[in-house]
Amino acid sequence: MMKKNTTLHALKWSTLGHILPQVVSPLITIYIARLLCPEAYGLIAIATIVISFLQRFLASGFTTALIQKQGNKKEIYRTADFIFSFNLVMSSVFYLIILFSSSAIAQFFHNPESQLVVSILSLGMIIHAFGDVQLAMLQKNMDFKSIFFRQIVPIGSQLIVTLPLASLGYGVWALVAGKLVSDILAVIILWWKSEWKPKFNFNYKENVGIIKFGLYVIFTSIMGWALIQGDNLIVGKFLSTKELGLYKTGYDLDQRIFGLLIIPILPVFYSKFCSLKRKEDIIKFYKKLKEYISIIIFPLMAGIILVSPYFETLLLGEKWKGISFIMAIMSIIGISELWALMDPMLRSIGKPNIPAKILLMNTAVYIPLWLFFIQFGLKTFLIARVITALIFFVGLRTYFENKELKINFFQSLKVFYKAFFASIVMFAVGFLFQTFFFKSTYTLLSLMLLIAISGATYLLVIWKLSKEQILIVKEIIIKNKRI
Repeated sequence: MMKKNTTLHALKWSTLGHILPQVVSPLITIYIARLLCPEAYGLIAIATIVISFLQRFLASGFTTALIQKQGNKKEIYRTADFIFSFNLVMSSVFYLIILFSSSAIAQFFHNPESQLVVSILSLGMIIHAFGDVQLAMLQKNMDFKSIFFRQIVPIGSQLIVTLPLASLGYGVWALVAGKLVSDILAVIILWWKSEWKPKFNFNYKENVGIIKFGLYVIFTSIMGWALIQGDNLIVGKFLSTKELGLYKTGYDLDQRIFGLLIIPILPVFYSKFCSLKRKEDIIKFYKKLKEYISIIIFPLMAGIILVSPYFETLLLGEKWKGISFIMAIMSIIGISELWALMDPMLRSIGKPNIPAKILLMNTAVYIPLWLFFIQFGLKTFLIARVITALIFFVGLRTYFENKELKINFFQSLKVFYKAFFASIVMFAVGFLFQTFFFKSTYTLLSLMLLIAISGATYLLVIWKLSKEQILIVKEIIIKNKRI
């Protein structure tokens, strides 16, 4: 088994496990969304806000410590037993807390229907606790082939559970049933594929070190939760469940589109990144990496803005009116992907505290501003959310780049201009094509032609401007495949 776990073998299955869900799942989600309404997704979002916060205390901290733990097989298994026991006990406690607080949660979000949805969907915490440590053990052993089977389970549950129930008119319960079935099947696969089988171990003294490490990771993870779920919490509290459903679904679709092209290439770059030993080489490669990623990020932003009207008028239907604006404006936040590898890069040069500082400062700024602008409605909130991200997220990371890596703001702009210019040309050609050739009508034919013409335009322009850089990217990928 371990002989197969070479870098190439792990990379192949890790990449496949990211690509397949990113390609197939959004298509299924779009079809299911046509059958349901934004309110159903809003109810799921409410439950996710609550559940995801408590889950940060379980999977994110101690399983991360387990992956990094060194020692013989017996010591690692003992630690895994403790984390499994701890997660199972705490997930049960957290479930009871949510169950008895579900009425207050429903009142907080002004939606009585959410009480039952939250109560039932939170059972997923206990289900997850049966599989989180197995997943960490597979990651530790670089067994990404087994993890792949776990990653495609949600696709299967959408097809065999959610889609039929949605077609029969079960509404939000189609989503709830699909999620719980997915969680159960994932745990079954993890137990089947994992060599380690748990034993009860609640020895606190024996695991003090792992607890301290885990608590530090949890603190950073909670700051991340505030940024990931804080906007959903505020929209759900101060606006309607329908608006929450529109907002979260539109933003999630954007993120899946970015993930389709960004997530598969990051392991390739990261494997090269981690092979460098000298700090100077790491920083040099990081600078180049941002330029390469910009070649993907900017056209994706322009492309989402171009095709967003199709989601509302052609793909999702009239009941999703308003989602095109959400997708278009929130796609701008995709610029943050240009710093996708900044955090692991800082850790690799001995600066692990900086990502935590950035998260803390961003959270301290974002939450008050979001609370202020939400009172003016969803559109104003969206615009303010994008502006604050551009100013504070980009600003803080640019500041620390300059301070720690000696990369100034104008150096960053210099490496972006080719991709930015090519994307502007792409957008102009696509906009003119849609406006004058198809008279702003939205059909499947016009969508396919718009994507083809815009994409061809970008590829032609960027090839003329950055032929050398594209060839270097190709060379890096090929070299990594030979590791």
